[in-house]
Amino acid sequence: MAEGKKVSKDTYLFREGDAPDAMYILKSGELAITKTKGTSEIVLASLSPGGMVGEMAIFDMKPRSANVKAIKESEVIVLPYDSLTKQMEALPVWTKAIMKTMNENLREANKKIKLLENANPDAERFPPHTINKLLTILNMVGTMFGQKEGENLLVPQHRLRNFTIQIFQEPTNKMQSLLQALKDLKMFEITDIGEGQQKIVNMNAGFLIKFVDW
Repeated sequence: MAEGKKVSKDTYLFREGDAPDAMYILKSGELAITKTKGTSEIVLASLSPGGMVGEMAIFDMKPRSANVKAIKESEVIVLPYDSLTKQMEALPVWTKAIMKTMNENLREANKKIKLLENANPDAERFPPHTINKLLTILNMVGTMFGQKEGENLLVPQHRLRNFTIQIFQEPTNKMQSLLQALKDLKMFEITDIGEGQQKIVNMNAGFLIKFVDW
């Protein structure tokens, strides 16, 4: 079912947003996995012979989530989804379920990474009043609906999301960026628990409340 395909240097195997049709195994050469950011392109990873790309869409047929281009003369083995799907039908149900779950988790991780991307890391991300507003939402949800874990405070993700979007009408990507910043400052612990869910632990709730008041 496989066939070889030559990919010239600086030629794209596929681009972000393209409709998926096959997965590829790199036989020779080198490929770069990139993301388009404005007028520039960010290299996420490089692929050596034996590596595989394009496998994520076999379950959900979603558009390509990144660009893949050759950075030297390359050859890939093309594995069409139609043929792969027929072979996968013979796999045990639990095997397919595990593979699908892993694929969904990777998709979710990519979304979170995209939210945190910033083409200009030196630029001011949010103005002070926006940061203060987001912290206020975080403090309020933690105070009203949080659960104590020793000295820490467990903040319910679904409540935080609902208050952020529905009541205060702020995008969730802003709250996610704030949480990541607080995690980097060792003030929060954020753990992915699967299926797009996170355990959010505020390790210094009293300080954040005082900060907002100040």
